[in-house]
Amino acid sequence: MANEEIDEIIVTSEELKNLFKDNILQDRNEGWFYKDTQIDIIALHKQEPKLIYDIANAPKYKIKRKEKRY
Repeated sequence: MANEEIDEIIVTSEELKNLFKDNILQDRNEGWFYKDTQIDIIALHKQEPKLIYDIANAPKYKIKRKEKRY
């Protein structure tokens, strides 16, 4: 994530935690941010979501630039 811009990356659960811990990703009142770019964080599960006990606990996550919706 050394690039100035972010389009889409996939990280492990541990990497995601470290990105927040190192303040590379920030949880602000307006949402999640990488530098000044608002992002979405999407959990990537191996099973159907309806079969998952803890929907927020995934082995990997996709981080991508948030699409502007008007």
